[in-house]
Amino acid sequence: MKMELNIKLIINQKGFNMSQKKIAEHLGISTAAVSNILRGKGRFSDKTKGLVLDKLREFGLRPKFVSRPVICLHDRVLPDDAHTALHIFNYFNGIRVALSREDMETRIDFIHCKSDSPDRFMERTARMIDSHNPSGVILDSNIQCCEDIARMISGKKINTIIFGHERDFQEFSTVMTDSFNGALDAVKYLIDKGHTRIGTIRWNSSGTPNSIKKFSAYKCALAERNIPFNPDYVVEAVSSNSKLDDVSKRPGRDALARLLKQAGKNPPTAIFIENSFVSHSLLYPLKADHGKLPRDVMDTEFIHFEDTNLSAAAQIMSGRLNYDEPSLQCCHVDWEKMGRIAGDLMIRMIKVGDSSIHSIRIKPELKCFHSGKMYPLAGPDLPYR
Repeated sequence: MKMELNIKLIINQKGFNMSQKKIAEHLGISTAAVSNILRGKGRFSDKTKGLVLDKLREFGLRPKFVSRPVICLHDRVLPDDAHTALHIFNYFNGIRVALSREDMETRIDFIHCKSDSPDRFMERTARMIDSHNPSGVILDSNIQCCEDIARMISGKKINTIIFGHERDFQEFSTVMTDSFNGALDAVKYLIDKGHTRIGTIRWNSSGTPNSIKKFSAYKCALAERNIPFNPDYVVEAVSSNSKLDDVSKRPGRDALARLLKQAGKNPPTAIFIENSFVSHSLLYPLKADHGKLPRDVMDTEFIHFEDTNLSAAAQIMSGRLNYDEPSLQCCHVDWEKMGRIAGDLMIRMIKVGDSSIHSIRIKPELKCFHSGKMYPLAGPDLPYR
């Protein structure tokens, strides 16, 4: 994808001409070539453009890009979906921080297609994109019709990045979580702690591609350590839109009960949970629990994939916490860091005209959330649940 640079320099005209000549001399190219690159004219390789811009900064000159805004596009967030709202806030802030370093405008928009036919939804989304006339779009991978939207946007010669939970997209640049290796580290961590009976609670395995990767990692970790795979240690949480205080419809507790029943006399001593929403509904005692976790929860070690501070989401969603929060082990996705990486990639695509397809995967870090802070899962002083 070819984009014009459309640059102006914040220096006087005399300094600008002298700098072009110096850059040309240092790089062994003509002054005219430097001038054309800085004005987005002519045909030059991404490498040559990058060398010119790097040399420009070396001379202490800061190019100011006159660019249209970058749009971050997400599926609609429900009012009580605090978990999604929190991670969107975190990665949007990372994107904004990266782009603001280059004085690029960032804005966020939400779309949904629940009430529209696919054709009508795509038409409405195309009109929205046209009205913003963005220089780039960072598209949430969870958005409905994501691949069709990305294809429509890139067809308009707009830089496109797909961001978020891991899915397979071959045609577009992506910045996503490394689902497989994050889950692999989590299960190996449980094995290294001495667990040999390790279960897993899956989440939306038929509709979420990263669920397949996490489950594959779970089985690979067992196989690498010569631990037999036991299908009785695998259950899927049933999706529920109910709030956490409705104990009868808490998918985590329901899944754990089914898992223990399947396992019989040899229950798992540790469980890897694929999704933190399941953890919300499993690891938090609410008023209905009289402030105490059930014995089957207390006797089991858990580690879950992703996330931000769970207590904040749970408090917002239920408003019924009445106890000191337990230590929680997780594969922590640093959404703000991922946002900065996506922002930096978008800057390169806009400024240098980089048309390469980049596939960036960020592996979650094993962390423990305790007393409002995150700790690495390492070292003798780590507070465990």
